[in-house]
Amino acid sequence: MDTPWAIRGPEESDIPFIYATWLNSNYTDTDFRRSVRKSVYFEAYKRIIDNILLSAKVSVACKSDTPSVIYGYLVTEGNVIHYSFVKDAFRSLGIAKSLYLHNFQQGQALECTHSTGSTKGFLNRNITFNPFILYKGI
Repeated sequence: MDTPWAIRGPEESDIPFIYATWLNSNYTDTDFRRSVRKSVYFEAYKRIIDNILLSAKVSVACKSDTPSVIYGYLVTEGNVIHYSFVKDAFRSLGIAKSLYLHNFQQGQALECTHSTGSTKGFLNRNITFNPFILYKGI
């Protein structure tokens, strides 16, 4: 089945969008919003994303005929999903699932370091939430 979106690797111009959406959606979809001052969160969490992106793979779902129009993305590393984001207007269309299937086998045992509104829709019992992966090497 053809979809109105394509999946591609990241481009340099995507990076500000990835940082902004990751930082904002993670802040608003989690307890950080209630427990951490916004300025503290954004400064500290940007460094966490910096570290993840050093070795992670980013898959971007974009408009098929206009690749600069991003619908969402998936950040992975081996069998770990670090972050999934799909713009609100494009949720429930199968974009997150197609990003998942682009990177993994259906039913593959995976771990996830972030659990937000964007990821809950396609998480299943084969995906274990494990934020402690972020602390590897400490």
